[in-house]
Amino acid sequence: MIATREFRHNPCLMAPLTFVGVLLLCAFWTIAFIWKFPIFALGYLLSPLINRTQFIIEFLYPSGLGRWVHLTISRLVGRSMHGKPRQGDKNRGFHSRSVETRIEVVPKRLYIHPLPQFLDNIGYLVVSLPEQKEVTVVDSTPLASISTSTKQNVDPPRIVAFLVDCGDATEVMRHLKLISEVHYQKKKIHVQAILSTHKHHDHTAGNAALLKNQVTGPDLKIVVGGAVEKVPGCNYFVENGDFVPLPKFGANQMNDMIEIEAVATPAHTRGSITYVMRLKPDYLMRNSALGFLFTGDTMFSAGGGVPFEADIDVNQEAKEHKQSFTSIVRASASIYAVERCLEKSW
Repeated sequence: MIATREFRHNPCLMAPLTFVGVLLLCAFWTIAFIWKFPIFALGYLLSPLINRTQFIIEFLYPSGLGRWVHLTISRLVGRSMHGKPRQGDKNRGFHSRSVETRIEVVPKRLYIHPLPQFLDNIGYLVVSLPEQKEVTVVDSTPLASISTSTKQNVDPPRIVAFLVDCGDATEVMRHLKLISEVHYQKKKIHVQAILSTHKHHDHTAGNAALLKNQVTGPDLKIVVGGAVEKVPGCNYFVENGDFVPLPKFGANQMNDMIEIEAVATPAHTRGSITYVMRLKPDYLMRNSALGFLFTGDTMFSAGGGVPFEADIDVNQEAKEHKQSFTSIVRASASIYAVERCLEKSW
């Protein structure tokens, strides 16, 4: 113990060893700095852009390269997690089991079907069935003393529908086929409109393909999108408070049962639209549901969507903790997004 203590406090030995240790430590940090310097320099130069990722989303993401990257990653990750449809797979290759699921809005007339797409996206199919009208048929034979009543279609039966968000045309077409087989005796579902909640590719990449498709193209005439959004294939632009034209064929008028209002909800994108579907007064008595919201990425089950284009002050929470006179109560800067949404000069 005494020898060890003397060794540790011997200046003739410890001074050179300490000096060598410091030199080794400096050499190590120098090598590490040289090795990491390119990354450090690149991060320093790109920090203004990294701190403003909304610029990437708003300006680079809409390009062809951004579209390819987003859809490729979504498809690859989705296939790795869910795989291809296989025998016994109740999800049928989609990320969720949905084909058997439908929401009855108007009994025997109007239904909502969820459409899982990509990794975790969900679109919707709203279907309107032709009304079954009763026609009295009287048997004129002497033995018949009581007339019988049967149900017949006055108009040729045609199921009309609209989509909310079509990110993958192939998956949507497969959904239409499966839904027709499971719920509607393999009758064709005539999709007449697509309602796009916002411009992002995982919600709109299938619009152009459905417009050109030989099955859906002849019926599909309207693609609805926000007035300040660049929605692919959009030919009907809506602003806050506008009402959307609804599918119809003969006596099967979806507008008789519901109305859909476009409500501007800027944040995820500056032109995001939430579609509010309300029952007409004559049908409110038959169903307790007051309405449905198709929010896109504005709202999720666990919270709100990422406000990429909302101009929100990212340092707001830190500023509030300073407890200064101006930070005790601080409103969000997202009000600017509302002003930009209503500005048409983009």
